[in-house]
Amino acid sequence: MTSSPIIGLLRLGSAIGRRRGASRRTGTSESRTRSTYSALAISNEMTAMGMRRSAMGHNKLVQIVQGNAIALGRPILVEMPRIWRYGPVLETLYHIQNHLGHAVIDSPLRAGPFDDAPRVDPEDAWTIALIRRVVDAHERFSNEQLSSMLHAEGTPWKDEAAHHGFVVSAGARVPEWRIARHYRTHLTA
Repeated sequence: MTSSPIIGLLRLGSAIGRRRGASRRTGTSESRTRSTYSALAISNEMTAMGMRRSAMGHNKLVQIVQGNAIALGRPILVEMPRIWRYGPVLETLYHIQNHLGHAVIDSPLRAGPFDDAPRVDPEDAWTIALIRRVVDAHERFSNEQLSSMLHAEGTPWKDEAAHHGFVVSAGARVPEWRIARHYRTHLTA
């Protein structure tokens, strides 16, 4: 009997925590600390893994990575998706990548002209494995199909927008608890 990919990720995270021991920053067990990244760092990691998609595809897949991470009890992004009229959006990533339109992103991007292109810490094996599994599980879907997956009935964005009668204030975020509830039953990694 083979182990599911999620069980593999949980074991990986546990093994990394045991191997690293105490964190230098907090003095607590590494398995209890959280590494958080910008959405751009996760997107750049996907690009470094060979993923070639437009800005919309990157935005949607980074949201799916975060959804899986939340469901596994280890959120990895410093921001939550915003509730925009036409769907959930990681706003900072949108503003960095939007000027590219439908062009395929084939190299890591920088947030500004004097910034480095952020990436995931190469020692963060758990996050890198999660990203790889999400990318592999979704490579067959078009950007439009990914978008439809995040806009469907029962998704965190749709449920939160409906909860507010589809009149949501600018800047409203999809609550983490809604994302956790959805991805616990829809793990894709």
